[in-house]
Amino acid sequence: MLIENGIEIEPELRAAFPANPLISGLAFVGVSRVAPGVIEHKAYGQLVLGDYPAGIGAAAKRFGDMLNAGGWMLK
Repeated sequence: MLIENGIEIEPELRAAFPANPLISGLAFVGVSRVAPGVIEHKAYGQLVLGDYPAGIGAAAKRFGDMLNAGGWMLK
């Protein structure tokens, strides 16, 4: 499970671990670093998941269901 706030981190891990399922998540969150080691949440807080490279599949759905059961808001 990768969580990123950018794009294109999956190919290197797919190449290193080709037999492993890979779930990728894109984080949408607004934060500011207000002091060293101190982060202030400003807005949002959403995570979008998918099985890499095919989109929403069984692994991402199962993982998302577990996160949602714990109180996360996923798309």
